[in-house]
Amino acid sequence: MIAVIALTVLSIYGFANYYIARRLWQWLFFRLPSFGLPVYCTVFAVLAGGYILSTVLSSLLPGEVKRVLGLIGGNYLGAFMFLLPLVLLADLVRAAGLGGERWPLIAGIAIVSATAVIMGIGYGSARSLKTTEYTVKADKGAGESLKIAMISDLHLGDVVGASLLSNVVIAINEMEPDIVVFCGDTFDHGPGGVREIKQCEQLLRSITSRYGVYACMGNHDGGFIGLEDEAAAFLERCGITMLRDEALLVKDMFYVVGRKDKSEGQRLSPVALLQDLDKTKPIIVLDHQPEQLSEESAAGADLVLCGHTHKGQIFPIGLITSAIYEVDYGALERDGCTMIVSSGAGTWGPRVRLGTRCEVVSITLEY
Repeated sequence: MIAVIALTVLSIYGFANYYIARRLWQWLFFRLPSFGLPVYCTVFAVLAGGYILSTVLSSLLPGEVKRVLGLIGGNYLGAFMFLLPLVLLADLVRAAGLGGERWPLIAGIAIVSATAVIMGIGYGSARSLKTTEYTVKADKGAGESLKIAMISDLHLGDVVGASLLSNVVIAINEMEPDIVVFCGDTFDHGPGGVREIKQCEQLLRSITSRYGVYACMGNHDGGFIGLEDEAAAFLERCGITMLRDEALLVKDMFYVVGRKDKSEGQRLSPVALLQDLDKTKPIIVLDHQPEQLSEESAAGADLVLCGHTHKGQIFPIGLITSAIYEVDYGALERDGCTMIVSSGAGTWGPRVRLGTRCEVVSITLEY
């Protein structure tokens, strides 16, 4: 079933790219020399297929080739989202008999120019990191507070590397948090795909907090080929405690609970994971995908921290994520439990954000 869905999606994507490439050639690039068509087709094929090839053939391609394909193809995915509707719109204008004889040329230039401008804006936005603050109350009667630095969806790999991670670590350390939590997708395709891996390891080691750094697994961390153990081992070497369906009582004050990602297969239910915990202490659950607030609340969680959605990353995908998830960004409280979903510190695919921002999250938990 998964293979059928994947083949269907790839077929639609391939046809859409053929349509875009054909129209742009007819409207604009046919002015290239006679040898230009094979060159144009080759370049377009690399752009459209680069990210897919870098993912599917990741274990076969030389590291630098995979990185370049991932970078080029990933950014093209962002451009594709604007090229397709703009080309369709131009075709509709032409079909309606509007625009005149020079419309194809005007449309071609306008489409390429508009896409370049949009991508440039999105490229800049993806490099802007903000800090989002929340205050959450848990009725435990202790009169204490806990400052939490939360990061999700770094997607360290071919595209995101030490430069972004350095900014994230600076932001975390400036908070002077009590604990730091990574809520999944620290890696894009497992730890082996991380460029500048030594620098990234040193940066992760430099994170400071009062009571430790903790993490849960995301759907990308295992590289989709079962590398979750390798991802966990890498983070452990960096001083980050990986929790996979595990609960840890910290300094006899509060619990940090990390859930397996649902992509790992079988995982404990919230009730099974939390049933033996002391409910007079705050229970903080790290769960990459924001799908089980009701179950986690009923099981006794006070705070659930998630990522995964990127808030859509590129408008208008956020309209889709908000329709899929009860909360795809921000905070939602239910029966004394608050779920916070971050838009993420990094990006997946294109190094582009439109209508969203990269963020680290500062949470004050009052209990």
